[in-house]
Amino acid sequence: MKTVLFSTSMALALAAVAPGPVVAQAPGGTPRRASPTPVPGPLTRPFAPVPSQQPTPPAPAPAPITSQATGGGDATEDGQVFQNGAVLPAPVDPGEEGPPPNLPNEPLEPYLLTTDAGPFMVVVHTFRGDFAVRKAQALAIELRREYRLPAYVWFLKLKPGNSNIRGIPPTAERGVNAAYVGPPESDRVIDEAVVLVGNCPTIEDADELRSDVKKLKPRATADHHSIFPWRNGKGLERAFITTNPLLAAQDLYPGRGTHSAAPALPAGAVVDPEVLRSKFVPKVDPLVVRLNKGTPHSIYKCPAPYSLVVAEFTGRSALVGEDPSKIAFPKLFDDSPLRTAHEDAEKLAATLAKHEVVRSLGVQPYVYHDRTSSRVLLGGFQSPNDPRLEQVRQAAMTIEYETKREGDTVFRQHLAPAASAFPVPRPE
Repeated sequence: MKTVLFSTSMALALAAVAPGPVVAQAPGGTPRRASPTPVPGPLTRPFAPVPSQQPTPPAPAPAPITSQATGGGDATEDGQVFQNGAVLPAPVDPGEEGPPPNLPNEPLEPYLLTTDAGPFMVVVHTFRGDFAVRKAQALAIELRREYRLPAYVWFLKLKPGNSNIRGIPPTAERGVNAAYVGPPESDRVIDEAVVLVGNCPTIEDADELRSDVKKLKPRATADHHSIFPWRNGKGLERAFITTNPLLAAQDLYPGRGTHSAAPALPAGAVVDPEVLRSKFVPKVDPLVVRLNKGTPHSIYKCPAPYSLVVAEFTGRSALVGEDPSKIAFPKLFDDSPLRTAHEDAEKLAATLAKHEVVRSLGVQPYVYHDRTSSRVLLGGFQSPNDPRLEQVRQAAMTIEYETKREGDTVFRQHLAPAASAFPVPRPE
């Protein structure tokens, strides 16, 4: 009996101090259920805390932990240790870091690449990122003073995508010796620089120089760590041959003889490309000569230097992938119109020779066969701007010729004259 009373009193005492809803006693002695806790409505209850519109002031930098030195000495501060849960300071901008030690302070201009170097050179090292120009200058100075090599600094971004820039050699005037750019272009060439060595007249000389340069391990590249671990500490073993980017292609071999068709011009004279192109005679294909000799309307019978193409017979073409043998619809190409192009062109020329419009113009039809097509031409003209050429073109647009017959149906097609005159080829 005492045990039951003690257990009941302990349960009442624990219920009095325990948290939770209050149990109400009904008048009849039956306990009521706990009242439910009020819950705000779904439209007024926020699902997530809304940030304040006022800007939050930056948190002050946490004070570093002060540690007491052992032995009762003065307290020392460690600037790299912070309290748990403290806000760490923002990272330092790499552009605000100071330059590495031992970088040169002398002018850069004496080490910049000019058109006098080369024409063949060796690329020894490329620097990228902050202070790339000064690092490249330090390497050039070391190569000049300690290894007696003609070293130069070149900005890679002066030729973006290996393309030339107007006003920069080799597209600049002959008097421009070096590549100098002003703002804003100059602000984009300071983060990538390359060091080149050598004034090699031939590729063979540059190859010998490259073999010697690959064995060097200058101090300027000792602390230049690469993102590729296997390249660190390797020196200049990745050197390769190149040409002076400031030189034009025709200046790479200054000792070679000029072409016999190239005119001899005085110093400072300007070459007209049209005049120079007219001096070169293309090589005659012997197969093309055999195709056009002996035909009744051969282009070789045209006395004038120009004629007008009015029709062309050629074969089909298709886009193929890596394996040209896998062409869709191979049977379609078995009856290629190129098989009958020779006969079709000769037949059209014979028809045009009897046409009343062609006879009224007083011109003769001609045929020219090459490896890929057969062309039908009308008339001969002394120049591509001959006023009679336009008259023949307009008249040719009105001519129809028969292409094929299917029973009683006849298919016809208009001539399609070219927009420009055609240079008449010669067998020799």
